[in-house]
Amino acid sequence: MKLSLLFTVVLLQVGCSTVGSQFSNGLTNENILKIKSGMSSEEVVKMFGYPHGVRETTCGGNSPWNCTIWSYEDEWTDKEATFFFTTEKGKKILNSFDVEK
Repeated sequence: MKLSLLFTVVLLQVGCSTVGSQFSNGLTNENILKIKSGMSSEEVVKMFGYPHGVRETTCGGNSPWNCTIWSYEDEWTDKEATFFFTTEKGKKILNSFDVEK
């Protein structure tokens, strides 16, 4: 009985640490402070994971350019982030971003 209880506790701890690690690369204050224009889309994915929403549109107002917009939401903290990418030589480069806490 004690062994069964110990095994259950260990499984719960492993499960909780796995769930926590899924969000450790999310919209943390540490990651938000590392964002900078010029980052590649690969760098953004490494920091925040894959986006929850993607769309392509025209950005820029007076000097229009094609842009790809990625959006993220963190349901645990209610933080939201939007990333605006331009494409240079076939690669997506971060032009600007907006993070709301």
